[in-house]
Amino acid sequence: MSAFEGLNRLADATGIQLDLGLADESADFRTELGINAYAGAASTKSEGSAARADNVLGIFR
Repeated sequence: MSAFEGLNRLADATGIQLDLGLADESADFRTELGINAYAGAASTKSEGSAARADNVLGIFR
């Protein structure tokens, strides 16, 4: 579990972008929570609107 947390923190710190499916899936609450104001958010390109997937595999389009 601690390795998973460490890898997530490393990914966040280096500005690894969200893939398009996850970026669109989370667009509404990232805006609401102010996450897009962080410098690392500039690495993620999104359509800017939430597009909910019908299933888990739909997120990874």
